Amino acid sequence: MAARAIAFTVTGFFVFGAVVAMLSAAGSPTAGKTLAIVILSAPLVMLLLAGASRLIALREPAGREPGARPQQTALNEQARTFLFIAGFAALCVVVLVVHAELRAETGFADAVAWIVLLAFVASVPVGLVVLFGLMLVPTAQLWLRSIAGPRKDFFRGALHITKCEFSEATQAYDRYRPDFPDDSRGTLGNAYILAVEGRYDEALRDTHRAVLLERRPETFDLRGRLLFRAGALVEALADGEAALALNPRLAAARDLVGALLVTARLLDRAIDLMESGGLSQTTAASRFALAEAYRLRGDHDLARKYYAQAAKLAPFYVKFDPRRSEGLWACALAELGRWEEADRHIQHTLGRNASDTTALYARALHEKEMGDLDALEQTLKEMLVASLGLEVVGVLTDPQFTPLLDEKRFRELLAWALGAQRQARERVLAQRNTAP
Repeated sequence: MAARAIAFTVTGFFVFGAVVAMLSAAGSPTAGKTLAIVILSAPLVMLLLAGASRLIALREPAGREPGARPQQTALNEQARTFLFIAGFAALCVVVLVVHAELRAETGFADAVAWIVLLAFVASVPVGLVVLFGLMLVPTAQLWLRSIAGPRKDFFRGALHITKCEFSEATQAYDRYRPDFPDDSRGTLGNAYILAVEGRYDEALRDTHRAVLLERRPETFDLRGRLLFRAGALVEALADGEAALALNPRLAAARDLVGALLVTARLLDRAIDLMESGGLSQTTAASRFALAEAYRLRGDHDLARKYYAQAAKLAPFYVKFDPRRSEGLWACALAELGRWEEADRHIQHTLGRNASDTTALYARALHEKEMGDLDALEQTLKEMLVASLGLEVVGVLTDPQFTPLLDEKRFRELLAWALGAQRQARERVLAQRNTAP
């Protein structure tokens, strides 16, 4: 809320200042004084608001251990951006003084005064475009910070990830970590790349190290996802809740906790959590988890409503997924019975990554619908290899698929999946307990 208030204030000052400056240029007798009040008050108000924003950003959030390092947040970065804008507003005071002193002069001095005034007017649309561009274009700030500065390698790594350039991202993080050994973000970035590449055990080791360096919500979120994949549901839920305690606005952590609650069949808690999130926490994953919760509770009308919302949101999130997975999109379409569209996204995803479990699940839904049990068995075996058993356990204990357990081959498959899940959980917990 503080950052939004600052943004609106900045916009108001610039727009109103531009209008008054134009009136002044047109010869209005009262515009000059009004412009003076606007410009002279801008730096003070901006500095006060930016300072308040910084204090809010650095306050101790719930769940943080006493004495832990304050977290660097997006709000903190915005405070610095607006401090810069406040400095620009202070320069406008110089513009006003120069204009007031030289307005009565003639010749060259008068020309300079008019040029300075018009430059201020012209800077307004440019400033607004830059300001809103940085806010609205997700990679704009990464690109800007990757150009220069002591932490440029960190932002270069993040920028490379958005472009699926994982080798270049790894090199950037390798350069960053020796210079900032106490900053867990370099280790966390490397762990994320390892997870995307399917090197889950190495990724989990890096997340353990990152947690020891610094308690960041993003670290708990990633470690929770890796533990979730291995079937360590209790530990994954603890990490997801820790991430939410550190940053209640972290949509990814809310999605993780919601999915875990649905998997554990704690449906009322999952629904309460997903519905309590504001617009900024509304994602394709959260809508899909909410739809699953309502379906499992037997409310199929609400389930279809949220599956449709997930299908509408999914295209946006595919663009920012380093793996470009369309699996969740396909699952939502499959639950809606839009099989041709779902099949298209399944083929696109499995063509890029044959072990994408969400796409395999969507394919399993279609094979069940067609009654092709042999193909369904093969798909579940592929899921068993890709997901360490958890996904197959979830599928075969889902009311949509439990009739399959009348056949021995599917009961055996469930037993194998439960065994694989237990072994995976024991392995990752042993690794967690022995992490340096």
